[in-house]
Amino acid sequence: MTLIQVEQLCKVYGKQSSNRVLNGINFSVQLGEMVGIMGPSGSGKTTLLNQLSTIDKPTSGKIWFSEMELTQLSHKKRTDFRRRQLGFIFQDFQLLDTLTVSQNIIFPLVLQKVSATEQNQRLATVTEKLQLESLLDKKIYELSGGQAQRVAIARALIHQPTLVLADEPTGNLDAQSSQQVMKLLQELKQTEQTTLLLVTHDPVVASYCDRVIFLKDGIFHNELYANELQQAFFQNILNYLSLLGGNIE
Repeated sequence: MTLIQVEQLCKVYGKQSSNRVLNGINFSVQLGEMVGIMGPSGSGKTTLLNQLSTIDKPTSGKIWFSEMELTQLSHKKRTDFRRRQLGFIFQDFQLLDTLTVSQNIIFPLVLQKVSATEQNQRLATVTEKLQLESLLDKKIYELSGGQAQRVAIARALIHQPTLVLADEPTGNLDAQSSQQVMKLLQELKQTEQTTLLLVTHDPVVASYCDRVIFLKDGIFHNELYANELQQAFFQNILNYLSLLGGNIE
């Protein structure tokens, strides 16, 4: 089942048409798929993520989410869409230092005015899956980078979003923590049928995805599918990045 359909997506900043960050992008994402987005610095990766999240509006083109055309939604409906349908994972975690781990995780439910009983039930479920039970009363500054990112993932998942968007989710982690986070996301995709779309510069991280989309100069350049062993997929990604050129950031 197709969850996201992007049609001729363009984004121009300012009045100069030469400042075209996205230029006629077309692609789709299936329900339960994990898709990586890669490309040189300035290729439009984060801009694309911002369009899909409805944080920013495209200059032209369409974004279908199931049967809903996102570019036509009012500001209020876009805000409601983000709260109910999307989960976000950031490179720098974006957690609130003044709150405990449990308070950070349930924050999306507080915004949705979910009952305390349901908050506690969902908190117990998600923290068990992510092995966070022993950290619930700790403050964020007491956590390691890997622990903090697991908390951020729990927060992204607690309201049971249809789609999780991640911008460099392992960018601040060491190699071991990065692989642990990606294995965790892979497991969640398989067990929860969560759809994930993530921007990364790291070919190891990308090799955990079902598919990798490559952008260059705001254009959909190519895509690779993981229809082989992970090591072989990693090597294919590495080879294509070399062919693509530019600084991968």
